[in-house]
Amino acid sequence: MLDKWIYLFLMFSLSIGLSGCFRRSDPPVPDPAIWGVAWNAERVKRSICIVEPTMTLEHSVRCLTWSVNPPVLPGYDCHMVVFDDNSVHWHEVDRYATGRRFPVPNSGGVFEGNTAPEELVIIFDLDREKKGENPWYCRWRKDTYVDQELTLSEAEDLLKTWGVKRLNY
Repeated sequence: MLDKWIYLFLMFSLSIGLSGCFRRSDPPVPDPAIWGVAWNAERVKRSICIVEPTMTLEHSVRCLTWSVNPPVLPGYDCHMVVFDDNSVHWHEVDRYATGRRFPVPNSGGVFEGNTAPEELVIIFDLDREKKGENPWYCRWRKDTYVDQELTLSEAEDLLKTWGVKRLNY
């Protein structure tokens, strides 16, 4: 009887150990040295903001974020390089902020003090560029937590009303 329990225990332990072998591993963390300042020439070709050497870097498995430090508001806030689940370069994102905030009811503390920032996000989608489609997607969060989609031209006009240039070069 004892042998049966030892056998079951060993089989259970082995199955747990083997299940870890078949789990999908996390993709490698993208290298900031490749996607930071070194990729700026590609950004200029596409009219995307560049990563400046003075920006502060934060990174995760799927996103590298360079923030303007200290922030100047209204103005350019940060540049993000976003990767898909396989660590393939996917989006370049530029975020602009005014410094204004508005209440967000029932945010559950997601936003600081239940308020959200007014911001404009301009996204360059590399997949759409490869397909020959319009790679630009812009959204403006102005006074509710519902984003308004804009064209690139409309986004540039909005930035002008804030006294902000879209490109940082």
